[in-house]
Amino acid sequence: MKNGVGSVPYVSRFAVVPTVIINNEVVTATVPQFYDVEMELVFSMCDVQTGRVYGTTSVETQCRGTNRENALTKGVAAMKYDRDPTFVEFIANSKQAIFDYYEQNLSTILNNAKQAANNHNYAQANFIIAEIPSGIPSYDTKVMPLLEEYAQKAIDDIARKLLDQAKAAWAASPNAGGAEKVAEILMDMPPGSSYTKEIQSLIIKVEKDVKSIDKREWDLHVQQLNNEHIENMAWIEASRDAAVAWGENQPKETAKIYLWY
Repeated sequence: MKNGVGSVPYVSRFAVVPTVIINNEVVTATVPQFYDVEMELVFSMCDVQTGRVYGTTSVETQCRGTNRENALTKGVAAMKYDRDPTFVEFIANSKQAIFDYYEQNLSTILNNAKQAANNHNYAQANFIIAEIPSGIPSYDTKVMPLLEEYAQKAIDDIARKLLDQAKAAWAASPNAGGAEKVAEILMDMPPGSSYTKEIQSLIIKVEKDVKSIDKREWDLHVQQLNNEHIENMAWIEASRDAAVAWGENQPKETAKIYLWY
């Protein structure tokens, strides 16, 4: 996220994977003993799902510790990566390589998203789109419009199901208990759906038919559902939450990447 590569919060597809190569190791004759280690750290920018490598660099260093593991730990901790010109250049070049890959394969990725959307799986469509880095050149013109479209459809899909549940709850129990159930369901209603008028109509009907409803509770619902100034990104973010939930529920197919050896 810091370098503008990730798109979905808390779901990072890319990782800088280090590999340790020990070039020389000497155990001192002193008491206590120390381990002097010459090592090379090889860094790779990897796609953690496919194992694809977008760039590599290496840094050589010397370190001392009470044992090999301690020496390696100290050596890694002592490095100032953000101040190392080679490492900074590696991040920049890898970032550009990722952008180039997504730009070149954008049509295929968007077609996969469209296929999911055509099957009414908007959470999956949004998940596919949300993995596209926002820094690619075509993001605003090709990605963002689809993200907004599928985000709205994802919100409407959730809203429709909740509205159906609320109507069914009211039809089954047109009384104070049913009204309470309707209120509980509507509290989960996402912002910015296309069903605002239908939701308002249901609220008015329930409020009219059941005079014992807590007016303060209903006023809260009406205030939430009447918000006509919801920012675009508010419902996009809500759809992303659904996309992230979809992704977390999928079987994990990640490449086997080992951080150390």
